[in-house]
Amino acid sequence: MSSSHAEQATGSRLGDRRRFFIALTAALVCVAAGVWFILFTQMPGGSGIAVAESKKGIVDYRLEDNPLLGRAPLTAETAALYASKMGSGPGNLGARWTRVLVYWNALQPDAPSGGDPKYVAGYLSQLDIAVHALTHPADGSPGINVILTPTGVPQWAGNPALWKQPAPGYQKDAYQPFYAMNTGSPLAMNGLKELGRFLASRYSGSVSKFEVWNEPNIWRGIYPQKLGSNRTFAQQVYLKMLAAYSAGVKSGQSGATVIAGATAPTGNASKGGTSPIVWAKFLNKKHAGRYFGAYSHHPYTVLGTRNPSPSALPNNPSRTVTLANIGTLLKIFPGKPFYLTEYGYSTSFNPVFGYPVSEQKQADYLKTAYAMVAKRKQIKALLWFLVEDLQPSLPGRTDGVATGLASSDGLPKPSWTAFANLP
Repeated sequence: MSSSHAEQATGSRLGDRRRFFIALTAALVCVAAGVWFILFTQMPGGSGIAVAESKKGIVDYRLEDNPLLGRAPLTAETAALYASKMGSGPGNLGARWTRVLVYWNALQPDAPSGGDPKYVAGYLSQLDIAVHALTHPADGSPGINVILTPTGVPQWAGNPALWKQPAPGYQKDAYQPFYAMNTGSPLAMNGLKELGRFLASRYSGSVSKFEVWNEPNIWRGIYPQKLGSNRTFAQQVYLKMLAAYSAGVKSGQSGATVIAGATAPTGNASKGGTSPIVWAKFLNKKHAGRYFGAYSHHPYTVLGTRNPSPSALPNNPSRTVTLANIGTLLKIFPGKPFYLTEYGYSTSFNPVFGYPVSEQKQADYLKTAYAMVAKRKQIKALLWFLVEDLQPSLPGRTDGVATGLASSDGLPKPSWTAFANLP
């Protein structure tokens, strides 16, 4: 500024010429940038790792389905159809982000031996199909940024001692994939590390974001959360998992981003749950930031909240983190980007997936949520869960998920249009 003022004061011709060449150079840089954008981000079939100009994200359970549930295998045709609805083609949702779960217990049900990881070829094929459909759309439109998230401990990597005191409603001495893995087993820890290396290497050029576990702060992610007098049992397990998986990812793709957290919105300091605030503070205290480049959270509005609006604080903000007080977590890791990898409002009752609202209110809250996220530079993406509702497994059951932008038969709700019209 001082040199510019001096030039104005003296009326120097040299200053005039300098400003001219600065302006000309800036114009040429802009033109070059525009040409680069057209050539390398808009060419058909050349999307690879997508360019994310938007925070819009969405999850389609059909592209991250657990093969152990026995549903029909994913085909290239169906994957392309699902991905196209999520993508930026005419009439589609225009999402720029998605999350794909990788069920470790389905991918590697048997322990590796003799240099053979024993990955299940059929499931690996489904992962390949899903990732390709999302990152390399057939119509040549920009691909969707994929976050890969392993979950589910294989039996061989589990800790049988924990099965003797089962989670409520589960059989004693019976394996479940949510029981904490055996972090004292070199076989288990090396298996998790190698999983990270394998996925990062296999999908290099298509996927660069690798999240570590799904909602590890509640019993469906890691059980138990506390063990006897050890109130940080699950946190200690997760810290070791994070270190191992991160090392594997970095060895397979040095430029990849490891995302820690993926925490559920609340926890009550019991065997069943740990507050996401307590969880994050533990990781921060243990200097776990060296293992990850970004953090994630699922800021659902939980059942029983007095005011379900995204902008309203939860009943107990000291242990629950929704969009209204997401700053609580942002402040714990101020230097880390954040990815909110699950979020939504259900249009029917479900004890797990947050506060039920009308279809119109779902659309209204969706717009409010994305407007809030747009104001926070630290948050890079908010992923709505789901594209379409998931039907209950049996009539009368409440295990269906009605957070979709469309019903389970594909009929759009008002939130479909609301999401598609987001910038």
